Amino acid sequence: MISEIRKYFAGTLIVVYIFYIVFVVSRYIKSPNYLYQTDLMASFLTGAMVIREGDADKLYNLDTQLEYQNKVTVPVIRNKLLPFRNTPLVGFFYIPLTFLTLKNAFIVVFVFNILLLIFFNKLFIRFTGKSNNTLLLWMISLFFWPSVATLLTGQNTGAFLVLLTLIYILILKKRYFLSGVVGSFMLLRPQCILFLPFLLPFIGEKKKFLIGFLTFAFLLLIANIIVSGYPVLLKYPNFVMASEIPEFGNRLNKITSVYFLFKQYFPNTSSSAGVLINCILYTFVLILCYLFNNKSSFDKNYIIGILAISIFSIHSLSHDLIVLLIPIYLLLTKDKRSLSENVLVTLLFLSPIMTLFINATYITIVIFCVIFLVLFYYPGKEVRVKEFAKMKPDTLKMNAILISEKFMKHSKKVVSKKYVCH
Repeated sequence: MISEIRKYFAGTLIVVYIFYIVFVVSRYIKSPNYLYQTDLMASFLTGAMVIREGDADKLYNLDTQLEYQNKVTVPVIRNKLLPFRNTPLVGFFYIPLTFLTLKNAFIVVFVFNILLLIFFNKLFIRFTGKSNNTLLLWMISLFFWPSVATLLTGQNTGAFLVLLTLIYILILKKRYFLSGVVGSFMLLRPQCILFLPFLLPFIGEKKKFLIGFLTFAFLLLIANIIVSGYPVLLKYPNFVMASEIPEFGNRLNKITSVYFLFKQYFPNTSSSAGVLINCILYTFVLILCYLFNNKSSFDKNYIIGILAISIFSIHSLSHDLIVLLIPIYLLLTKDKRSLSENVLVTLLFLSPIMTLFINATYITIVIFCVIFLVLFYYPGKEVRVKEFAKMKPDTLKMNAILISEKFMKHSKKVVSKKYVCH
């Protein structure tokens, strides 16, 4: 009876949640000039147009960006700039879209983001081999609020979701060079680099990882210099910090960031002091992971690393939280889940959409607490770096018997073939 009531209650909540998502999406789409207010139109295409028109040396000039933004959003004229805060190479990738109409450019990006979500699901399900929860995983990825926000705004966060998933799989498969190569592409969104230190204890051949990472990081640096020039790259960090103010579309109450948490509750905190506090707390979490987890659970460190990106990045809005799909999937694909793990899934799934109702700084605090819940209460799964060496004697004996049986069968086949030939 109690289980039936729980199922009925859970089903009702799911239906209400889906209807609310549909309601929010319809309101967004029906709002005046919706297309011109998306990140794709007002930000990414602005950076692409600056580069395409040969003004890449002025890419991080606010007046230049506003001028080109109004060219992109014609006939709508914007008085406030929504800055292009990405690296030059990201802007370069969007240049082909500047030759399309705004509507067609948005459709292309929308379809591409859908394909990324499909690829993410296929990749994760195929790797884990968990087919019993397939429908649930598909539903979660499509109705997870950051996924919806990514589709609505034309953001590129879905690409980084796939990159993080590939890194997870490659490390487990001991493809360390390739994992380093894929990890280097996180530099296209520099704040995602915060994630990599959590992986180091589980990288068996760090030299291979670093060779892959540093080689392609160098190639990406050269590519950025070719696109914009070296002096422009030097301006990038200062530009990002200077544009992280409400005047440029930053709604402090919608950002899940430790940095903005302190900026909101302590307005007199300088930017440098905010960055320092952010770095100290990040380092504290990283040290705790090394002290209390070390090599005991790869999943645990991976989940904490993802959560760290979500709150220790300077700029983290609802669409950036799409990376939380990875911890949610890791928890849901376990064979047996405890009550605490179900609570973690619920918190991670519902936290992003709560930013529509409450101040996002509360969500920052929730995610910060979840980090400690994962660290101290989530058992995770052991990653057997040298599985054969760690096997128990009984297991070794059974494996030896199986191997010998296979060898004997193979030998009999070989002998019988030789006998037939003679």
